[in-house]
Amino acid sequence: MLNDNTIHRQSARKICYFRLPTRRFVKPTRAFTLIEMLVATALTLMLVAALAQAFAIVGTGVSTNRAALEMAGQLRAVSLRLQDDLSGLTIPTLPWPDPADGLGYFEYVDGADHDGSRFFWTSPNTPNSNFGDADDILMFTARSNGANFLGSRSNGSGGVTTIESPLAEVVWFTTLTDVNRNGTLQPAEFEDYTLYRRTLLIRPDLGTVATFPSSGTYSTTSQPDLRSLYNNLRTFFSQNDISVRIVEQFSGSSNSDVQVFLVANTLGDLTNRQNRFAHRRIVAVDTSNAPNLKYFFETFPHHVDRDFTSATSLPLIRQPDPVNAPYVEPGVIKTGDYQGEDVMLPHVLAFDIRAFDPLAIVAAHPGEDTGWGQAGVDDDNDGTTDNASEAGWAKSDDEPMVPGDVGFGSVGGAGVWISSGPNRYVNQIGSGAFVDLNYAGKTHGAASSAYTYDRLTSSSNTGWSHFSSGVATYSQLSVATYDTWSFHYERDGIDQDGPLDTSIAWRQGADQATDALDSDSENGVDDVGERETSPPYPFPLRAIQVRIRMVDHSSRQVRQATVESSFVPH
Repeated sequence: MLNDNTIHRQSARKICYFRLPTRRFVKPTRAFTLIEMLVATALTLMLVAALAQAFAIVGTGVSTNRAALEMAGQLRAVSLRLQDDLSGLTIPTLPWPDPADGLGYFEYVDGADHDGSRFFWTSPNTPNSNFGDADDILMFTARSNGANFLGSRSNGSGGVTTIESPLAEVVWFTTLTDVNRNGTLQPAEFEDYTLYRRTLLIRPDLGTVATFPSSGTYSTTSQPDLRSLYNNLRTFFSQNDISVRIVEQFSGSSNSDVQVFLVANTLGDLTNRQNRFAHRRIVAVDTSNAPNLKYFFETFPHHVDRDFTSATSLPLIRQPDPVNAPYVEPGVIKTGDYQGEDVMLPHVLAFDIRAFDPLAIVAAHPGEDTGWGQAGVDDDNDGTTDNASEAGWAKSDDEPMVPGDVGFGSVGGAGVWISSGPNRYVNQIGSGAFVDLNYAGKTHGAASSAYTYDRLTSSSNTGWSHFSSGVATYSQLSVATYDTWSFHYERDGIDQDGPLDTSIAWRQGADQATDALDSDSENGVDDVGERETSPPYPFPLRAIQVRIRMVDHSSRQVRQATVESSFVPH
């Protein structure tokens, strides 16, 4: 038996045999290699680039949507303003009003440009279908539907007061914003148009509002006098929103001295073309002796004055001014502190006015199935499938087209031969469309295959359309213009048709249509054939359509608004 000491020794011995825990070897941590770091950096940059791209896409989308909303808002505001102006038209759109009726006027000028020409018109050789007809002018007298028209009147010494009237002469037109000052539209230079609206208040109570010179006379042969008159007229029209007519009082042995009065118009005065805004060229650059000025005496038919050279012109081009801020405003746009008041819309691509012609051809163009009517169906039960007589048939994909649409007149096959180009036909399916004035005389398509609609006005189709041809001969206008005209010309004591009819004895002298004689020995006393003038288009105007197109250069978006106004009494 073991005693306590033995047990203790054994325990101690046992304890001595215990082994301490084994100490493990820890392997050192390995660092990233250079290649791994480069790969990680590349992946990080790719992730950042992807995020940046995502933010850019989102940002672009936001900017695009914002630009679209802003353009829509601008176009809506301009459209409502134009529609409101047209709804206040003071005169029926019927030719031959009498100034005694005090109705005012309606006129619009359809310039040489049109949508079909823009595919090859912009230069230098830069086709751009975004641009359209931008040289039209709309002018008329209007009565406000609510608050009065407001305008400015200068006191001649730098002060300006606000005037108002329920009646105004309203003018809508565009100018080219000529960034590089070469007089030509160049889209690559971000050149476009600016749409203006001038309101000239009709305030006959103001009487004579300006006299040039204030005392004495100008000599029509003196360059200093003509320069003074030129500057005075430009200053007046740029600072005053008053509808005025120019009245001259001549004196001297050969009527070479003149005093000019600006007299506030009535509605009756404005029936006559010579009394309207920008219709009376009085002093301008003598193009045969530039830069000298020349005095222009009143001449029928009183074209709209539109160039750089006149004191009373509507400008065609708006140019940056390197000295004054920020543009040179030629002609009768407001200048200086007031130049922004006439601006309705910047960055305009088209301001296209069209008249409703009840006799204009509505044609059909084959759709995606390239055949007439419903593909494979004998729509008219004539025994032949998809022939030309089925053009525009119900449930087909044929597309209606009107003069001015791209492709109108370029479809081969049976139909109405309308063009001077090779084998151009249309298949008529109806009548009545908004068209350019004198559209039969305008060239359409690319320059290499240009065509016109002149076949529509051939002898066999005489009278088929109201507005396809040029203006009436006795209007003596050279630009396609719709004008309510004035019966005043038939009893004003002036021989307006003298230059046209020097070989016709009974037409010599003035006012044969109101002399109580059967001057032409036909159709009775003072018949229509004895009139010495004519409205450029002697037809009622039922409605107009105005297309306004604009661009946002930063987002490269284009938007268009269309305003239609009916003049048919309800």
